[in-house]
Amino acid sequence: MENLPWTPFLLTDPTLGRDPRSVRRLVARGVVRRVLRGVGVRGEVEDSLLVRAQAAALVLGPGQVVCDYSAAWLHGVDVGPGRPGRGPDVLDVASVSGRRATRRDDADGCRRTVAPDEVTSVHGVAVTTPLRTAADLACRWGRGDAMAALDAFARLHQVDAEAHGPMLARFAGRRGVTQYRELVPRIDPRAESPRESWLRLTAHDHGYTDLDPQVDAWVEGYGWVRLDLADRRRRIALEYDGADWHADDQKQADDEERRAAMVREGWVVVVVRGGGFVEPGLGRWLGELRTAYDDRARHPGRRYARGEGAGRHPRRG
Repeated sequence: MENLPWTPFLLTDPTLGRDPRSVRRLVARGVVRRVLRGVGVRGEVEDSLLVRAQAAALVLGPGQVVCDYSAAWLHGVDVGPGRPGRGPDVLDVASVSGRRATRRDDADGCRRTVAPDEVTSVHGVAVTTPLRTAADLACRWGRGDAMAALDAFARLHQVDAEAHGPMLARFAGRRGVTQYRELVPRIDPRAESPRESWLRLTAHDHGYTDLDPQVDAWVEGYGWVRLDLADRRRRIALEYDGADWHADDQKQADDEERRAAMVREGWVVVVVRGGGFVEPGLGRWLGELRTAYDDRARHPGRRYARGEGAGRHPRRG
């Protein structure tokens, strides 16, 4: 270990004094953590934007700019169909100024027109700006992942719907711009996870546009709760339980207690779990949501145990 640097290094670097097979064994044992294909770092070095940039610099050539998912990763936005939570396998690289696309095995190269004001630096590495990166992903990815990227850039980099106006004009005629134009008005920085963005988009696509993200509500006998999506006026909540929910018994118990308290106070809680964005899971929760709204429409004057504004509750915060 004494000859391994504390900054990212090429796994084939001859100065390591190790043959490729022994380096692979170090990766398998967790002594070395792979950051990108062909690039590693000591296992005890924590992930950071600096470490990511240092790894990218080993792959990036002259006249090249990190773009797409890799650019989002360098900006701290780790969403989408790549390897969320683990970073990109290979670096997405755009060659500009007429240069040929890279043919390196550790980079996914393309040629692209990128204006000077669409390039920034992350710890010395040339990267498309948050706005340009969000725009590229909104055109290139499927709707759910594109919405998640737009929401995340709005939350982390303040790239709101208004900021996209000039880019939409610049992208006129580009493949994917129709989807980009459709999604921009739906951007909401309150979404705190990719699946929340997917959930909100799917619900809105089916006409449930009164569901707001990250709603705080007071539940008598329980306290304050935060809901992924909720229609506060109709007291309908829509929540997503990710893969970690199934692996955490305490979280399951806490959520079940919270949701039972909400139901006692007149809320309808629709829960979406894994597989909820394809059939038959999709039809199941959409059916539950439709039933909830239909019930509220049939009984608009129904009073619940603690109706909206029916009593006082502590201020939050």
